[in-house]
Amino acid sequence: MTHSISRRQLLKYSSFAAAAVAAPSVLRATPTKKQPNVVLIMADDLGHEAVECYGGTSHKTPRINKMAAEGMKFTKAYSQPVCTPTRVKIMTGQSNIRNYQAFSILGTEEKTTGHLMHSAGYKTAICGKWQLYGSEGYPKGIESTGMHPKDSGFETYCLWQIHKRGLRFWNPKINTNGKMKTYGKDVYGPDIFAKFGMDFMTANKDKPFFLYYPMVLTHAPMLPTPDSKNRKSTDKQKNFSDMLAYADKIVGKFIDHAEQLGIAENTLIIFTGDNGTASYIKSMMNGKLVMGGKASVHEYGNHVPFVAYWPGTIAKGKPCTDLIDFSDVYPTLAEIGGATMPKDIPFDGRSFLPQLRGEKGNPRDWYFCYYNPRPTRSGKEHIFAHDGEYKLFRTGEFYNTAKDPLQKNDLAGKTLSSAAQAAKDKLQAALDSMPAKALKLRSKGSVTETPKPTRKPRKKKPAKK
Repeated sequence: MTHSISRRQLLKYSSFAAAAVAAPSVLRATPTKKQPNVVLIMADDLGHEAVECYGGTSHKTPRINKMAAEGMKFTKAYSQPVCTPTRVKIMTGQSNIRNYQAFSILGTEEKTTGHLMHSAGYKTAICGKWQLYGSEGYPKGIESTGMHPKDSGFETYCLWQIHKRGLRFWNPKINTNGKMKTYGKDVYGPDIFAKFGMDFMTANKDKPFFLYYPMVLTHAPMLPTPDSKNRKSTDKQKNFSDMLAYADKIVGKFIDHAEQLGIAENTLIIFTGDNGTASYIKSMMNGKLVMGGKASVHEYGNHVPFVAYWPGTIAKGKPCTDLIDFSDVYPTLAEIGGATMPKDIPFDGRSFLPQLRGEKGNPRDWYFCYYNPRPTRSGKEHIFAHDGEYKLFRTGEFYNTAKDPLQKNDLAGKTLSSAAQAAKDKLQAALDSMPAKALKLRSKGSVTETPKPTRKPRKKKPAKK
């Protein structure tokens, strides 16, 4: 038996319920020329190999496929290898080497995409996963030291993991504009977030709006969804497929909602993922088995789906092969909304709005990645520049990722072709152009780690006779 939220429950949960139940003729926006709306949806732990329109064959994503067919699929989009580093980069437009502090933390001094779009006159909202304030359970010196969503430029929010953790899927604990609520065991968190986001769109259909929806799907724990045939399944692989299918369904709902409101042609919808898929998830991609690469610095750690839909502006079904780094989202939003970029911040992104319009634009030749997700623990850092084909680390390793995505054949010290040597020289110059060390990183001594409890060894079961 499947369970999902009833209409009555959803109206009760949403602060925009009155707008949601208006007559269909009233729901449609008044035709006016205004700043384009933007809906940015980011799945949690989803590499490009798991999505059908990127060659994946293990999981079903019909709405994202349709979105790509009717919009634009970026074939070389790169995030950070893990969640908090990606969230900091996409929200601030800067490399982690400039402003990353610690896991689960966004610095309180940062100017986010919420601030940016609000300054341009946009209504702003965020729903889904926060994890940037330092929730309970993190070390002393981390907890409650990051940015709170009320200070992030988003006027309204519906989020999991601000200060309290709790569950995110069934029986979720969700904070809506400062009010914490634990929902029932048959209530599914992603339904709450999606309804909140669509109600926000409805309430602001005649105003320019920016909605950022960092999903909780498809992160572990891998659990059945309301659409799963077996609500008691413990099969992680099967449950992941169901979770991705449900995320895909939600993406379709947002596209359909924009159409129903009459604002589709003035609304850019972007779908992406924050990093690679969980390492134990298997996906067939173009006939090859790919294991999820979350937290890895090889190709499957941060190569993510990135699909844009904007009818009337984006030419249907033409893929874009230009490199996209997550720092590019910030200046793209600024150009779309007519916002002024803060002048005292060294941004690393460049706008891809021209590409969305079918123009050449100013595509990047490389992107830079500083990756040190938990500096207060191990402090192990990885620094590289990548042009979509070759990758060079500051420590000297050099790979042809197009041919060697798992980076097993280090080309350093080997005779290189002229093309490979030119790429290496270019990437070395890129590495040299960035700061020599992280500028805001918190050190091991800045926090007090709580020792993990010692686990008692499990008793061995007697061998079967």
